[in-house]
Amino acid sequence: MHVGLAGPFTLARGGDGGWVGHLENQLGGTSIDQDNDVAILIARWESVRSEALPQRQSAELMKDVMAQWT
Repeated sequence: MHVGLAGPFTLARGGDGGWVGHLENQLGGTSIDQDNDVAILIARWESVRSEALPQRQSAELMKDVMAQWT
């Protein structure tokens, strides 16, 4: 289990430099602007990002997987 599997979210920085989040679900979405909650989302994003491959390696992996499907 990885924190990134808990559901989609978006982070955005406003014109004032502050962060806001948006959580998605099947019924809609929820905006997050409480500092503690936004901090949790930022930490989760950093966790997901630390596991991601660099762009070139991701593209190569996807090509390899697609080649196996055909």
